[in-house]
Amino acid sequence: TYHGRLILLNTLENFKGLDRKTLLLEEASKVWEIIESGEWLLYPERLVPFVFTVYADLKKFHYYFWNCFPALCFPENIKQQIVFADPSPVADCAGWPLRNLVAAVAYMKRSWRWCSFVSLKGGGDLKGFKISWDETEPNQLPASVGWERNLQGKMVPQFVDMRKQFDPRK
Repeated sequence: TYHGRLILLNTLENFKGLDRKTLLLEEASKVWEIIESGEWLLYPERLVPFVFTVYADLKKFHYYFWNCFPALCFPENIKQQIVFADPSPVADCAGWPLRNLVAAVAYMKRSWRWCSFVSLKGGGDLKGFKISWDETEPNQLPASVGWERNLQGKMVPQFVDMRKQFDPRK
């Protein structure tokens, strides 16, 4: 089970004007609270939240959306020593759920400077990897990332024109 938010906006202007920086900070703060409280140990799925922002122009069958997967940048200088298989569609990069798990482990085990992880990917493949970090201030909300980039790597929302599929007049 994943926990997240769907924010439907009623105008394109509201969609474009949404304060995504503040929204990311709010969601990242929730992840940090879950880590600090130890709640993630009982409900690990809460380390992988999402926010979907959507505007639908139902008359034109146009859909704008931008997804956010809040991920803490804790510790700041994560050093991957082994690339691993995970839910990420990008073959050579670690997926965003790992960041929050690393932050949780680093917070709970403050004397640790590295930890080995095992990732299970579809098909039952197990992959192991080791991540190391330097000591950081444990009680401050780490920096966070999360808004999806488009196929060109730009920070913009997605757009889908569904007129041909849904408009009975076309």
